[in-house]
Amino acid sequence: MAMDRAYIDYEKLEEMTRRGVIYVTKMKKSLKFKILNDIMYQTPNGLMEVRIQSVEFIKQLKGGENIIQQGRIITYVDEKNVSLDHHC
Repeated sequence: MAMDRAYIDYEKLEEMTRRGVIYVTKMKKSLKFKILNDIMYQTPNGLMEVRIQSVEFIKQLKGGENIIQQGRIITYVDEKNVSLDHHC
C-alpha cells in the first residue's frame, strides 16, 4: 500500500502494522526518529546510489500513550532531477 505523506494518522498506521500490512509513505520533514542501522551503497565511481536506514519512530498520543514503530528510510538519488528522495 502506498500513501501520500499528508495522511499521517499514527494510530491507523499502528493498526495496519499489527495486521501485517506493509505500506510506503513519503515522510514528513518534521518526523522524529532514532536510527538503529545505517547502510549506504555506492556506485563504482564512489557516488551514493541508495541509503537504507532502519529506524524507530515514537509518537506520543494525546492520552500519553506512546506508539513505537520500526521502519526503514530509503534515500535514493533521482538521476532525472539530481536530487535526493526519501521514502519510509
